[in-house]
Amino acid sequence: FSSTNFKKALAINSNQPEIYYNLGLSFHHNGNFCSALNSYKKALEIQPHYEECYCNMGMSLIELDDFKGAVSCFKKTLETNPLHVGAYHNLGKVYGKMGEINLAILNYKKAIELDPTFWKAYVSLGIMFSENKKIRLSIMYLQNALNFGLSNPEIYFNQALNYYRLCNLEEASYYFKKCVEFDPDNQTALHFYNSLIGRNTKTAPKTYVKNLFDDYAKNFEHSLIDKLNYKVPKIIRNLIKNKSPKCSGSILDLGCGTGLVGAELIRYFKYLEGVDISDSMVELSKKKKIYNKLNVSDITEYLKSNILNFDYIIAADVFVYLGKLDDIFNLIKKRNNKTGNLIFSTEYFDGEGYKLQKSGRYAHSNNYIISLCNKFKFSIINFKKIKLRKENNSYISGALYDLKF
Repeated sequence: FSSTNFKKALAINSNQPEIYYNLGLSFHHNGNFCSALNSYKKALEIQPHYEECYCNMGMSLIELDDFKGAVSCFKKTLETNPLHVGAYHNLGKVYGKMGEINLAILNYKKAIELDPTFWKAYVSLGIMFSENKKIRLSIMYLQNALNFGLSNPEIYFNQALNYYRLCNLEEASYYFKKCVEFDPDNQTALHFYNSLIGRNTKTAPKTYVKNLFDDYAKNFEHSLIDKLNYKVPKIIRNLIKNKSPKCSGSILDLGCGTGLVGAELIRYFKYLEGVDISDSMVELSKKKKIYNKLNVSDITEYLKSNILNFDYIIAADVFVYLGKLDDIFNLIKKRNNKTGNLIFSTEYFDGEGYKLQKSGRYAHSNNYIISLCNKFKFSIINFKKIKLRKENNSYISGALYDLKF
């Protein structure tokens, strides 16, 4: 996809629309969408009814967020060739981005009407219906795509998520497994597959956690507080408000998210620092102007590479994505320059150790936390069972710990 050869060809003959078109494809492939548009325009000046040129110009305009311009290009493709399946599919895609769901569905279905074997339209409809919580319709269209004998990991992954949302864990496990077979690098699929077959792992993949919260960021607070009755930040505030005089001391908020814990504790601490793996979460937190400093980082890497000098280290609903906590306890004990308190919540279960649950989150036993305290010389100041938040109309059983280190 190098543009060099096409430029050389143009130097010899600058009146060939195909050369400009292929130069545009090269620019698009390499992410230079403005140059791609200029090349497509040159091709159209020579050949005004170049249908593929209009179609690919529309794809570049989508990348530049010019959705109306993209719609115009795809419609020009169809004026030249009313049977252009790809143009209908691309119209569906851009209408979906514009929030015009009915128009998107109409154009995807038109593509299928013209070519019942055009699997991309089935996939696009399947994903769109899934995003709009029409799960059974999504399953039907994704299955249509799979019926063509495709071994596409994206289809398997989305089908697995559909069955997971329907709580059909047997089917979900099957499709996650198929996804991993064809895409071993899909860490999210592997994580969910492990959770569904009861295989314990040490931690959730970083890519899974980051993508989860990047996608969740926009609706995070509305979902947690308004729908799921999440009150852990307030419980933590009540636990420590009598310990720390107003505006004294420092706090490190591990997995700070959108700043729910920081908002509860800002009045009690002089310095607040937050760290989170999700860029989107940190951006939302910045807007609240709660923290003196915010960091985008995996928390283990942060603890390894930063000077720690905090009175309190907080981790609200963070360890549910970590599983094994030995490194966290060890780093806090060794690297913090003074004694302090580690306050955190867990999902609780009676038993030994920690376990990866079918939710994709980890639960920790009290015995496991006690063993860590003994190993790394933490003292348990406070332990109590709490209701973390709602899930499937019931409360998740949790625990809150206050440890001295």
